[in-house]
Amino acid sequence: MPDTTNPYDEFLANVGSAPIGIQTFCKTQREDLARESKAKFLDQSFQGVQPDEILVNLLNDVNYKDPRNNLVIWARLPPAVMDMASRCQKQLQDLELGKIFERCLGKPYCRLGHDTLVT
Repeated sequence: MPDTTNPYDEFLANVGSAPIGIQTFCKTQREDLARESKAKFLDQSFQGVQPDEILVNLLNDVNYKDPRNNLVIWARLPPAVMDMASRCQKQLQDLELGKIFERCLGKPYCRLGHDTLVT
């Protein structure tokens, strides 16, 4: 069973409702998560993306209750947006990004084409 404590309790007690404090906190959280995710993704031992355990339970069991303290908004995207997302996913799969990242590892930059640069 996942930890059900609210990780933001201490933060909210210290910052309260000060907008600049909340913005700074959220920006730092996003940057930290992006840095950690990039490092994990590029690590040689990366075994692939793991699905969120709670999301899987929610999708498989209509009676499952999410124990976390959060608000999730589910929305059905219009067909045009779903089509565009599907086309983008297909194009990304066709690029075989794993092979591109393997070629670029250890290089300060990697030129993929005349106008595409991975740094």
